[in-house]
Amino acid sequence: MQLRPPLGETPSPVARARRQALDFATKLAPSVILLDLTMPVMDGWEFIHAYRQSSRSPAPMLLVSAIDNLPVRAKEIGAAGYGSKPLDLKALLADVKRVTAGTASAAPL
Repeated sequence: MQLRPPLGETPSPVARARRQALDFATKLAPSVILLDLTMPVMDGWEFIHAYRQSSRSPAPMLLVSAIDNLPVRAKEIGAAGYGSKPLDLKALLADVKRVTAGTASAAPL
């Protein structure tokens, strides 16, 4: 999924693989990262570790997964929010707004 910006603004890129995700995240300095924990090639846990090592000021992350202990894992890694698949789009958009407004704290999507 890719969230569309208002007319005239550039859409946010969507990464499909490890290297691309790390490149986008470090070069573009996003306000928030929506991270699927079951990405191909590199899982989300590996991405989090690599991203935090390569970024001076990591963006808050919203985690997406079908794992049973997602709330616990999200808290362990300091995620700004989390949601189980399939996601509720309204809840996701509200969480993105909350996180980008600077009121991030781990909460379900």
